[in-house]
Order: sequence, then structure tokens, then C-alpha cells
Amino acid sequence: MSNLATVFPPPPFYYELFTEANWERAQNLNGQAPDEELEYLVPPPPPETPTYRGFGSIWNTEEKLVPLKEAGVEQLYEDLGPNNENLVPELKKLLKSVLVNFVTLVGIMSINPEQFPAKVDDLRVLFINIHHLLNLYRPHQSRESLVLLMTEQIAARRQEIVEMKASNQEIEQRIKTLVEHLPNLTQMEPTDKPESEWGQFDLEVDKLP
Repeated sequence: MSNLATVFPPPPFYYELFTEANWERAQNLNGQAPDEELEYLVPPPPPETPTYRGFGSIWNTEEKLVPLKEAGVEQLYEDLGPNNENLVPELKKLLKSVLVNFVTLVGIMSINPEQFPAKVDDLRVLFINIHHLLNLYRPHQSRESLVLLMTEQIAARRQEIVEMKASNQEIEQRIKTLVEHLPNLTQMEPTDKPESEWGQFDLEVDKLP
């Protein structure tokens, strides 16, 4: 019994400090040093070392795609070139190999099922190679996603500019109309007019576009 351990460790003690009151206090620190209760609510600074510890594991801040050979996996594709220009053709080759090996696996399962583990391992290596090539596309995907996001933001800002110009033109037109009707409205003497004529004055203003 002494060797037994819980699968999930208990939560850390500082989870009780994450209250709404403490959170509001942490938002109003304005660069001041937090006290003991708010210390855990302040986000930590970026790590200065290339590694950091989180959830009991060591993590690397520098994202690096480990080559298949270093990971102990057979590399089935050829050299991709300096700019990965051969990536798409190699992906197509691997996909065709997956189809061929899958058909072969189906045939083996129908004739001699005891020999299927070797073919399953071949498929596993093929899928690892495909996954590795797809990971090489991540930087390109990130750039394209950023381009799409910026394009959408630019389009939204241009639409806002168009709407603001339309509003400005409408306001200018209303001011121009008011200026044109202003001489007629100012001819009425407010001090000498009874209340009924003041109502007529309001009606004239309401008729303006």
C-alpha cells in the first residue's frame, strides 16, 4: 500500500487565491510589487533560458522540428531542397505508398493474417513521414494565416472609412440645409412672439431635412 500514488495530484494551495476580489486588486497594481496574496495572480515574465518547467515536464522555448533520423525513424522521402520545393511531390509519393501498402495489408489479412504486423509497421513509418512533412509546412501556414488576418482587418477598416465618409457627407448636407433655412428662421423675434408662434417656430425646424 505504501507504493500506491494518486493518478492526479491535488490542486496547489494557491488556487484559493484566485478570487474576484484579488483579481480586481491585481488589475490595479500599476507596476507596483504585489503582496503575498497577489503574487500568484501576476503573470510570470517570459523565460530567459531556452527551457522551462511546466506541469512537471521540461519544455523548450525554441520550436525545433527534430529530423526523423535523430528521432530514430527511417526517412522515406528524398532531400527537399533548400526551400522545401520538393515537399509536395514527396508527399504525393508517400500517399501513393500508403494506398499500396494498405491494399497489400488487406490481401495479407485475407491470406495469412499472422504476417500483418510487419505491414502495419510499414504503414506506421509512412504516416510518421507524412506527419513530419506536414509539420514542415507550419511556418508557411502561419504566414498565410497572418496574411489572411491582416487582409480581413484592412478590408474592415476600409469599410469603416467608407461608412464614416458617408456619415460626414450626410452631416455636411444637413448643416448646409440648416444654413440655407437659417435666415428665414431668424426673422422671427422670440421675445415678441407668443407661445403659439413659438410652436410654429418648432414646426418649421422639424420640417428641415
